[in-house]
Amino acid sequence: MIALKDCPAVWSIGIGSSPSDPTDISYDVLVDPAGARSITVTLDGTGGMPAIRADMGQMVFVKSRAYNNKNEPGPLYEISRRRGDTRYVPIRVRAQATRSSTTVTVTVEVDDPSLAAFEPEFKRRKGQPGETLDGGWSDVWSSETGTPGTDKALTRTQTIPIDDGLDGEFLWRVRFTNENGDTDEIGDGFYLSNLQDLTKTIRTPAAAFVPAGSTGAQGYYLQPLTAGVVLTAYAGVILPRGAEATEVRLRAALSSVASGDEVVLGLHEVTDGSVTTTVSTVFASSSGDGTQTTADACSETIGAEAYVFIVQLTGTGSPNDAQFYWAEVDYDVPSYEFTI
Repeated sequence: MIALKDCPAVWSIGIGSSPSDPTDISYDVLVDPAGARSITVTLDGTGGMPAIRADMGQMVFVKSRAYNNKNEPGPLYEISRRRGDTRYVPIRVRAQATRSSTTVTVTVEVDDPSLAAFEPEFKRRKGQPGETLDGGWSDVWSSETGTPGTDKALTRTQTIPIDDGLDGEFLWRVRFTNENGDTDEIGDGFYLSNLQDLTKTIRTPAAAFVPAGSTGAQGYYLQPLTAGVVLTAYAGVILPRGAEATEVRLRAALSSVASGDEVVLGLHEVTDGSVTTTVSTVFASSSGDGTQTTADACSETIGAEAYVFIVQLTGTGSPNDAQFYWAEVDYDVPSYEFTI
């Protein structure tokens, strides 16, 4: 008998012959583009069995006869099959990326009914500054289920760490033997961003503060006009709604000689022109002496209210015994949708 063994569009011929130990085999093969149902073929081929290539819709005809060592012929076998009757089914691929904290897990699933797929591959970059995609394709995954050519279902997963505020890239591909017997591939990629749970900082310089009452000495820094007289100044703070303020800091310089020099910074919540809540208060005093940065932790969810810095400076021996340089507030945002 003759069997056409499916391998997409390339068929090999298997012979179950009579006699069972032939010394020669004659055959004829015809691929008919017209797709006729019958045709006369001549047994003019001998030797090894051929591979048959046919396009979709074409008819393949095969006749074969084996001979024993006495050159006595066995029975004549015939077979025909139209291209499209093969059991080849295209592969299907699903890929998804799932982010958890600072890790992205990419899962590639392959449905391969015809066992035509090769090992799935990938290349990636993790988002570090200046990093580029890996040069070559890798087939070593974090987790692998199924073997190409043996299992019809393949699952591959790869975990990629991505630090806060960075974005990475992941490319995957699955190569396979298509219906024409050629190597083809399916592939795509993901841009992987970890743009959540970010901490940002707003810095307000002394030049942005407006003194109340008599004007203080103001330029790159702020200081009182008169020794022993408190200077109060105000500055608005622009914070995105939904963010959480977590820390307030100030930078100041105080005399190392006079006692009582002080800079006090407060972050205040304002509703309809009135201070309703003091969110944080930061002190810089002469006990620290010289230039210093001090901080105060807080927890304030930014809502519909406005926010303002109020700074008060006291120079006991001389106005320049207390100098204020800047104020800062740290805040956390849940995603990059918060653009400030």
